Amino acid sequence: MSGLDGDIVFRKSSGIKRLEEDKLEVKQEYVTLQSKIGGVLMVNFKAPEKEIAIINEYFENLTDMEPMTMNIADSGDIECYFKGISPLKELDEEKGNIQLITVTVQELHE
Repeated sequence: MSGLDGDIVFRKSSGIKRLEEDKLEVKQEYVTLQSKIGGVLMVNFKAPEKEIAIINEYFENLTDMEPMTMNIADSGDIECYFKGISPLKELDEEKGNIQLITVTVQELHE
């Protein structure tokens, strides 16, 4: 990433009020971002099985086109829509049980 320290925070922005359980914090070391055409972002999570289970559960509970925000190292909220999640992929890593999932979001442009 670009030298920013801190976590990446995802938060559901739909509903009457934002609850703590509507938030997911992920260490930057587990995340890579790929920008696609038209404001589509692929958020890749590569982490130990325990961390991926938490990430997967959070995104599995979102609905297609659910509004959310993403904040990278306290740089400000990026408003987006949830588009989907890839199947879980097991990686053969010497460090242990490393898994990979990809989440697709659509940035909101005004």
